[in-house]
Amino acid sequence: MLNADLFRDRRSQLSKVVLLLCGFYFALAFAGQAWKAKGLGEMLAAEQAKLDSLEAQNAKLENRLSFLQGKGYDAYVEGVARSKLGMVKKGDKALFVVPDPKAPSREAKAPLPAGTETTPRQSLPEPTWEQWVHVFFP
Repeated sequence: MLNADLFRDRRSQLSKVVLLLCGFYFALAFAGQAWKAKGLGEMLAAEQAKLDSLEAQNAKLENRLSFLQGKGYDAYVEGVARSKLGMVKKGDKALFVVPDPKAPSREAKAPLPAGTETTPRQSLPEPTWEQWVHVFFP
């Protein structure tokens, strides 16, 4: 009977050790999966930020496309063509101002009254950046 009790004790100890090892294995496996899930969550957040950025860029491009396909773009192009490029539409009349070569120039000065002296204007000092240029590149 002593051997049977000893065998039962060893068998119960062995089963306790096996259960303890299985529990330890499953705890480590769970921790590993939790670690992977955390990494996947961070990756998901990064990809979501990229997606949000791309969606915002896509919305801007869609707004620009709708502007370019609409009437506003035609009016903008026409305004630029008329004001900056000097173009006219068919049927419009263009006016060209030709200066009169005999007309006095704007730079002509009125004569000074008798007895007044003319003093030369003092020139403004050079800007600082030009002074530095002259220091390094004489």
